Amino acid sequence: MINKLLVSTLVSILCLGITTIIHAQEKISPPPSAKLDYLIRADLHGLSLEGNGTIDWQFNSPKYRLQFDTRSPLIGLLLSERSEGSVERRNLLPTSFYSKRFRKDPTTVNFDRQAGSIIFPGDTAALKLEGGEQDRISVLWQLISMVRAAPARFNEGSPWKFFVIGHRGGESWTFTVDGKQRLRTALGEVDSLHLVHLPAENTNAPKVDIWLAQSIDWLPVRIRFSEANGDTIEQTLERIQKK
Repeated sequence: MINKLLVSTLVSILCLGITTIIHAQEKISPPPSAKLDYLIRADLHGLSLEGNGTIDWQFNSPKYRLQFDTRSPLIGLLLSERSEGSVERRNLLPTSFYSKRFRKDPTTVNFDRQAGSIIFPGDTAALKLEGGEQDRISVLWQLISMVRAAPARFNEGSPWKFFVIGHRGGESWTFTVDGKQRLRTALGEVDSLHLVHLPAENTNAPKVDIWLAQSIDWLPVRIRFSEANGDTIEQTLERIQKK
């Protein structure tokens, strides 16, 4: 009886230890605040465009604000998206996601954490807030924060799954590690980790390629969004301002 009790106690301690290790591995590490300037190349509705873009990441724990803007001298604003919320141990927790795309009306999605609902504009039905959901730009910073916390886990071919909220609903996204690449940028040649999200068939979600550089806090040196209609926006880092 005593031996059985001792074994049971040891197993419980071991399981507790394993759980603690797993939770420690899941802890994220958001990068420090920074403003990133990019050179933009885009193909939109058959137009080939060049321009400039910025990503403004502000993190004052626990609050964050993430702003993406891309512009072309020829037509002005191509894309403006903003995610705001807070950061907990394992996740970014968006409270709102604003998006204004070229030739489209602006939209705002609200994450009502008190009511436990994700509320979309118009007559789109609300979704139940399960926890861990990301919007289309916070998911990139969630990914970055996970890489920063445990880069050794991001082996070539490894999949990383998220539930991502867009303008009219949500769906599962999987980023797969494509491997390491050396990129030429305005900052010189940079070693990067390339991850790819391939959207499911019959969805409006974009394909997303992102290249993260360890030498600059695992921030993105290049991002490419490829829409189902053939539109693409690619941005390559030109300068970075730490805050």
